[in-house]
Amino acid sequence: APKDYSLLTPDGNLTAKVKKNILLNNIFGVDLDANAVEVTKLSLLLKALEKETGASIKTMLSTYKERVLPTLDSNILSGNSLVDMDYLKLDLDLTPEQEAKLNAFPWKKKFAQVFAANGFDIVIGNPPYVRHDLFPHLKTYLKRYEVYHGNADLYSFFIEKGLKLLKSDGLYSIIVANKWLKADYGEPLRKFLLSKKIIEVVDFGDLPVFPKVAAYPCILTIKNATDYNNQNIQQEEISKKKENVDTIIDDIITNYAIPDAVKNKLRLEDNQYEKLRTLEDYKSVLNGLFKTLNKIITQTEDIKTKTENSYKHMIRTCLVKTLHFENLHEYVKNHHFYFKQNKLDENAWTMIDDSEAKLLDKIKKIGVPLTEYLKDNVYRGVVTGANEAFVIDENTKDYLIKADAKNASVIKPYLTGKDIKPYETPNTSQYLIFTKRGIDISQYPDIEKYLSKFKSKLEPKPKNYTNDDWQGRKEGTYKWYEIQDSTDYYEEFEKPKIMYQVFQVKPCFIFDINGHFCNNSIWIIPKDDKYLLALLNSKLGWYLIANYCSQIQNGYQLIWKYLSKIPIKIPDLSNQTEKKLHDNIVKNVNEFFKLYEDLQKATLQTKIDAIKNKITYFEDEINEWIFDLYDLDSTDRELILQS
Repeated sequence: APKDYSLLTPDGNLTAKVKKNILLNNIFGVDLDANAVEVTKLSLLLKALEKETGASIKTMLSTYKERVLPTLDSNILSGNSLVDMDYLKLDLDLTPEQEAKLNAFPWKKKFAQVFAANGFDIVIGNPPYVRHDLFPHLKTYLKRYEVYHGNADLYSFFIEKGLKLLKSDGLYSIIVANKWLKADYGEPLRKFLLSKKIIEVVDFGDLPVFPKVAAYPCILTIKNATDYNNQNIQQEEISKKKENVDTIIDDIITNYAIPDAVKNKLRLEDNQYEKLRTLEDYKSVLNGLFKTLNKIITQTEDIKTKTENSYKHMIRTCLVKTLHFENLHEYVKNHHFYFKQNKLDENAWTMIDDSEAKLLDKIKKIGVPLTEYLKDNVYRGVVTGANEAFVIDENTKDYLIKADAKNASVIKPYLTGKDIKPYETPNTSQYLIFTKRGIDISQYPDIEKYLSKFKSKLEPKPKNYTNDDWQGRKEGTYKWYEIQDSTDYYEEFEKPKIMYQVFQVKPCFIFDINGHFCNNSIWIIPKDDKYLLALLNSKLGWYLIANYCSQIQNGYQLIWKYLSKIPIKIPDLSNQTEKKLHDNIVKNVNEFFKLYEDLQKATLQTKIDAIKNKITYFEDEINEWIFDLYDLDSTDRELILQS
């Protein structure tokens, strides 16, 4: 058959011959699901037939004497992308069924021609969204991954695996959940990614990219190369010095819209390349280039600043606010900003533009971390292990107290998340039988009798019980009639306190003086502090929560590790201005308590509307006073209100 052939048909489409070669030599894939593999192969073959006609196929057959469509049995394969055959060296203690499903995949053997060329040029993927507790049998093997964490979801390992399949300077792009940006289990992954050149992060937040699934997706694009700012240039790589510097110059020209008249002035003379021996030499040359740019480009200070920092790699970042766009590429192009990779470490990543970064830095300098303000006095609600037994209604409460008045000492008013509404005094018809660790249950026979109805569900799991059919509570040293977790801080519930939901779609902090206990979806701050209550419920408070805490659908998860870092301004009560602001805020909070009490009693719509108008007025005042305390100007306030 002839060796030469045209790349394009007269209509400008790829010829069948070219498409066939692309399929055989450029596209490879692996999926654990054998059915998905077959569907993928069929889809690729159908794609290859697009715009083909009977005449073009006939020409292909007569000219090249071969099949129009190739077989893809060596390209698209079924296997476990994360587990290679070296699992056999480990004692994974797999059941026969688990081993049969494992389907380990020997990458370098199955795609030998690819790895003979040092790996793939591009890897893309959409890995399964699988929680860590659904693959316990794999954890021994997965510990060999750099990104391993006991609570890491499966996609963390796919990211490392994908990058390690690439050749040097290869590109990796994947759509995954964005939880790794802040979650504890993402720390090893974040550390691993910092050793690479992160090109782009497109974060969709809680937008429903996948209908009916709360996936919180982001698209991550990475180059299998070291960040410019962290490059360790070895002596044997000096031969690449011209290419390295030219690449940086090209990036500067591309990213910062350098005028055509300037471009040639940025190129080095041949003799300058010979002087490059160390990393310092590189930096010296680059700094010289930046000085040249500073002399030539005077349009804006922004260009100057970006240029001076160009070799410190910038991550193109886009926080997608809507799905109502025709083209994602165009949306990102019009709404992105650049974030310096060297500002990140293995701690939680909050990627924001310069204006927000400056504002948050300003606020941080004004306040102290919430954990310092509270001296770390914050506690989660009670974990009973069996709410159906320990949480009772009003009738049951009345019955038990009528049977024996001293039962009232272990029956507590009890709140769940739905009972928490900002500033409102909570009303509840639920109660908690709080039989704490060490209680002498013989002193409460009616309580013991009531709980005994649930005894099989209250028994702690025996230490050596291995079956999956246990009907009771988790393993522990507690008695069957005791609360599951040791709530040693139970006295804190009796104090005046701030209570808040862990999952919030709007600010939701209340003040309680009635000794309410709560479940573990609520945390408590045992402090009589109405100023703090107002701050946490304010526009600024929500802005800080949004920037420090993990996103959920339509809101945020207030994990203490992150919430504890929000900066709290401590008013200087010896300063007349700050004392007045503080006192005004507290005064309005006390007005709120009365207004919300009136609102619960109001029946006429005109009365309800009048009360709501007052509440809005007082809220606006509090927001402005808090802005004043933090010394925020009009630009700062506008940024917060628009977020």
